Amino acid sequence: MRNRKQSRISNVFKRWGVDLESETFGPGKFFSKKTLTTIASKRRIFQAISAILTVCVLIFVFTVSPPHLDIQLPQDSDLLKKPHLRKGGLFDFTSAERPYLSARIIEFMQESCTSLPSYDILFCRNVVVDAVPFDHNCFMLCKKNATFYANVLVKKTDSTDEILCTESYANVLEKKRRLKRVVVSGERFRAVEEGAAPTGEDFTRVPTDLKEVCLYHHALDILHGTWLSEDGPTSL
Repeated sequence: MRNRKQSRISNVFKRWGVDLESETFGPGKFFSKKTLTTIASKRRIFQAISAILTVCVLIFVFTVSPPHLDIQLPQDSDLLKKPHLRKGGLFDFTSAERPYLSARIIEFMQESCTSLPSYDILFCRNVVVDAVPFDHNCFMLCKKNATFYANVLVKKTDSTDEILCTESYANVLEKKRRLKRVVVSGERFRAVEEGAAPTGEDFTRVPTDLKEVCLYHHALDILHGTWLSEDGPTSL
């Protein structure tokens, strides 16, 4: 009988790698206390790594993810804004501080000009960045080669010749007498080659196209909130 028992133990050991005389749970050798502790440790490490990855994803989504841009067409209520009366005046457009956002806004406004062919000009205030209007000193002239302008100034010359401009914003139409010969300066962004990203450059020029002259005058008045004022155009 003893020989038969030893033979059975020997067969089990060969089959399972378990010594029945020293194991309580037979083939459950792999679920010993030490093994279970190791499995629990690995599970805790996995949970910790998962938690860290989740936090990283949330940080990316809420702080690093690209801003959402949308277009808000001109409204009559925009004309009631008076940024020239605000402390610090109109916010300058500074592309160096936020180059990625600046590039995205310029590209988005170019696309908007294409999808809105009836518009000669779009203002940065028409761009909504994460539900907040981008109320900065910049605009896009849409006709011909769309060009983005920032921090533009229109200065008088010695000439007092005037032209009559027909201007509109939203549902408001105005006829205004404007100085014909002016000096326009600021920063502009345009693509050097077709399909290339727009690059910025400082410029100073005296426009000769009368419609272009009207658009520069109109743009500054809208940006500074003086278009409907009795003070006339925003010229220096």
